[in-house]
Amino acid sequence: RTDEAYLTRCLTTSEVVCLVKAGFGYALVPSIAAGGISGLAVLPWRGAPGIEYGAYIRADAKSDALEGFLAAARVAYG
Repeated sequence: RTDEAYLTRCLTTSEVVCLVKAGFGYALVPSIAAGGISGLAVLPWRGAPGIEYGAYIRADAKSDALEGFLAAARVAYG
């Protein structure tokens, strides 16, 4: 059972990371939110199911910057 007096609601992952760094427990956050912060142990969570996501773009909104972003996203996330 969790005592509600000790529950804290955070609106952002950066708030969560700050609370963990201050010693208020541990958290599961995306690796991008915790990476590179000194004083935190970041452990991978293997075996979790992946999620699918996509991008929807208007046909008339194509640009070099958009194409560059999509190319980088494909390299990073497959």
